[in-house]
Amino acid sequence: MNKKGFTLIELMIVIAIIGILAAIAIPNFTKVRERAAERAAGATLSSLVQAMESYASMDFPGDYPQTLEMLAATTETYFDWQDLSGNLTQIGFAGDGDGGYTLVGKVNGVRGDVYAVISDIGKTANIVVDNPPNGITMEDL
Repeated sequence: MNKKGFTLIELMIVIAIIGILAAIAIPNFTKVRERAAERAAGATLSSLVQAMESYASMDFPGDYPQTLEMLAATTETYFDWQDLSGNLTQIGFAGDGDGGYTLVGKVNGVRGDVYAVISDIGKTANIVVDNPPNGITMEDL
């Protein structure tokens, strides 16, 4: 007698192997997705900083914003503020008017409270967990 097909043991072994592979792959995928969200938020904040620097160097040399409202008004020519809502859920800004600033964005799409922070020192986005820097008031987008 010629039987075609798989035995129950063979099917169970294949299902167990697939389960093991899924158990390995899913947590790694989640970590990669969260890192991508953090990097996207940092890139968005970097674009906003470039817009602010363009304003301060071309339109009004040396004139930097001091509040989030001033930042929004001065960068609207160079930056589409609708781009923020995809990567960030909140934004905060503090500036001294002379080129010193801290820009903070709460990262969208990650577990917990994760913030991307850019300051005038280094101008590179750093990822901070839990709380934004002291003195920064966050506003919803």
